[in-house]
Amino acid sequence: MSKTELKHIGFIMDGNGRWAKARGMKRTEGHKQGSKALENIIKVLKADEILEQVSIYCFSTENWNRPITEVKAIMDMLKDFIKNDVQKLMEDGVEVNILGNLSEDSPFSDELRQMLLDVNKKNVQNPDLRINLCINYGGREEIVRATNNLISKNIEVTEETLTKEILNGDLPLDLVVRTSGEQRLSNFLLWQSAYAELLFVDYHWPEMDSDKYETIKDLYYKRDRRFGKIKEA
Repeated sequence: MSKTELKHIGFIMDGNGRWAKARGMKRTEGHKQGSKALENIIKVLKADEILEQVSIYCFSTENWNRPITEVKAIMDMLKDFIKNDVQKLMEDGVEVNILGNLSEDSPFSDELRQMLLDVNKKNVQNPDLRINLCINYGGREEIVRATNNLISKNIEVTEETLTKEILNGDLPLDLVVRTSGEQRLSNFLLWQSAYAELLFVDYHWPEMDSDKYETIKDLYYKRDRRFGKIKEA
């Protein structure tokens, strides 16, 4: 049984489109339901007194290759989330951060890019929960970017310096959960996941709820985390 507390969990929100298709709906409706599931699970996570941080894979660098109508629907939902929910979350003690490429040459519209940058300017003193939304994010790109940052600062690139540059005060991941049955990380927080437990579940993201989260925690605490060491007799 794991003696390491679950302080940082990562979710790869997969299966919105498949959930909708199975019900004869458009894929965009699946993303709407997935957004509602996210709002509900954030409330559950905030109530967890041990959990400190959650990282959520919302939109990868590869997701721009999806149909234009689907991408637009996701970006519109992201705008609504920033306008209607981020400030409320922060007032409730939840800090929200955006992880990903927000550079001028990113595919975001100027309006949305500025909204995302503004989110990262806001801080919460002693937050009850910190949420990292991974948007236009790629794990390999993050490692390359961090490496170039160290080189530009004339800092030797070592495992220790790269860890500090990437994590920047964040916690390493304890557990990564991917919904919808796929069993891969898909370029999600690769450095942070080095010693994370991995859990792949068959249900789709819109079905995520408090009962499923409790089951996830139970499964985590049954794992034997050794971090390369051997189990003592």
